[in-house]
Amino acid sequence: MRIIVLICLLLGMFTPGVALAQQCQADAEVIVRMRKAEIGSYNVWDTVYGLRADIERFVGGTTSVAKNAVVAGERYFKVDADVTLVMAELDRRGRVIWEKEHDIKNLRKLVKFLPDKNGYIVLANRKEGKGKDHIWVGFFDLNGGLVRSKTIRNDKFELFAQDMIPTHEGNGYLLAAAAQGRGYEAGGYAVLYRLDAKGGVLSDRAYMPGLENRILGLSAGEAPYYYATGFARAEDGRKTGWALKIEGKGAIVWQRQYPRGAAAQFEVAADYSDPYFLAAGESSPAGGGSGAAWVALLSGDNGDIIWQRYYSGEMEFRAADILTHDGGQISVLLDAQRPNGTDEKEFPEYARILTLSPRGVVLLSDTYYNGSGARAFDMFPGPNQERIMAGYSDVVYRDEDPAHPEKDVRESKSREAWVLAGAPVEPYDDPCVQSAAADEAQ
Repeated sequence: MRIIVLICLLLGMFTPGVALAQQCQADAEVIVRMRKAEIGSYNVWDTVYGLRADIERFVGGTTSVAKNAVVAGERYFKVDADVTLVMAELDRRGRVIWEKEHDIKNLRKLVKFLPDKNGYIVLANRKEGKGKDHIWVGFFDLNGGLVRSKTIRNDKFELFAQDMIPTHEGNGYLLAAAAQGRGYEAGGYAVLYRLDAKGGVLSDRAYMPGLENRILGLSAGEAPYYYATGFARAEDGRKTGWALKIEGKGAIVWQRQYPRGAAAQFEVAADYSDPYFLAAGESSPAGGGSGAAWVALLSGDNGDIIWQRYYSGEMEFRAADILTHDGGQISVLLDAQRPNGTDEKEFPEYARILTLSPRGVVLLSDTYYNGSGARAFDMFPGPNQERIMAGYSDVVYRDEDPAHPEKDVRESKSREAWVLAGAPVEPYDDPCVQSAAADEAQ
């Protein structure tokens, strides 16, 4: 009943009076100018993790069977070099319970970290000795030990992993990848792999609309369907948002392109109350200026936009992840990056979580700083529904010489992995749902 009422509200089917109808009808499009964040919001706990001489970042996380946060990331010495896989379980105060490092030959970039029936899965990109890129899928036990791995190659093309989710049946996975010609002479196209429970390839399907395309995000809709989001490059060279509804083996039910500004792309997808799903990413304005985070609620029946929101400001905003909640609320993780040419002290990078109503109205905006700048790549629910973020922080160290206190204090910066547990969403009784339910009962 509650889901039916929510769907009707999103479509504007209930009109219990002019004032309430105006309040409960979702605006089709809104551009929100974000105020400059100056004070960080309350968090449950946070921690930095790493070695001062290295570069670390956590790419993703999940909740363990013991109700702790488990995170995975990279440690490396320089950009565009092999990385060490780092995994850790943190207790409810952010303290390390166990940690593991894995030196996997030619590992270059972690893409996704997700739970498995018997532990965890790491999706990563790997570069062979001859320089050809391919995909690596690692299966780990509950204590971070590597159990087995699979490699996915293409004889003709470079392969780059983008996203992976479990199938509806629970006995395999869908993996989105990008196939690209050697030497980057071609724009490339999206490929969807269906894997069995051990990571073996069961089938693959290529998608080639436009000059170039990518599937960047996957989400499970109502069985047997899935949603995919990304970008397709149009004939005029612009990136346009791209969304697809697909069946289990990758057959397209429908696909739509969404041109916006100078360039746009959806980076993540999230299921919502059927038949709706959420897509989020970024858009660059046609007239120039800072990039805006872009969030849209789409119809799963045909891809129509129910509502869309743009979030812009002094920072470069992009939507990095989405969580949905029982009351219909939506949490959007914004990555706030410093615009080119600006001072890092005046524009420190940070993470921001927007809590939206089912109609895309901002209910709450939380900002999270750390060190001289921080970024978050993934957001997942904690044991008490905390919104836990994984990323990195630029930590500044002040080195003093006790033997020579008169000497100037030296400052150094270390990029370390960062995990933060933000406050959970507050209970939400949607007044529009209550009013609509009362009208239906009359």
